[in-house]
Amino acid sequence: MLTKFQYNPTAFEQLNHFDVAKSLLETNSHHIDELGDVICQYGLEDVVGLCLLHKHFELNPDECMVKEMAQSAAYIRPFSINYVQSLIPCAWRLGFNTESGQCVVYPLEFVPYSEKAELAYNLAHSINNASGFLLDFSRKLEEMGLTDVFGIFSLHSDIEINDNEILLETTNLRNRILSLVVTSKDEVDWKEITETTWKFTAIKEELDELDPLGICIAHCRRHCGSHCRGHCPIPC
Repeated sequence: MLTKFQYNPTAFEQLNHFDVAKSLLETNSHHIDELGDVICQYGLEDVVGLCLLHKHFELNPDECMVKEMAQSAAYIRPFSINYVQSLIPCAWRLGFNTESGQCVVYPLEFVPYSEKAELAYNLAHSINNASGFLLDFSRKLEEMGLTDVFGIFSLHSDIEINDNEILLETTNLRNRILSLVVTSKDEVDWKEITETTWKFTAIKEELDELDPLGICIAHCRRHCGSHCRGHCPIPC
């Protein structure tokens, strides 16, 4: 499904491991709102969010990362691309070719195609068709030197999270499974987790009343989407 941007295993292979990505985030977190502004300027704040590019383990050349949704959790694990017929991309890495002036889009993570995945399909379709946004966003990443630090993901999750909860990612290295589980904030050691996804809300600021066009400028307010705790203390 949605094969405009073909999967390239090398794009995942070149991702930074989480400890490196975490270090890069610490020195580049001040760019998050500026990248969020680009999303909001295109009116895509309900379609796409920002993610920290990283990996916790390696994949075989014939594997890709597939997310399976549950009621209050999600599980991401490698699947052979030879056995999965229909996948919908839900996270991407972007590059910008300075010679051609074109963006390069690499899907990194997928959800299985099914009737329950209609939202993921529609969002991926919208992102695929947002050529102006993809070009400007990838150019911005290139200008900032952040093409290896931040990517984008579709806001396809229907997991409900209350104000006193967060979505926490943990890693089972033995079985190569990432678990995203709704967790009470009271149970979290905040020193041990890292923000890895961000969603944005557009804030409209009216220009001077004398402006004959009456244009509004969209800025953003960020909201954390999920955190990563690293590795499970015990095998899951």
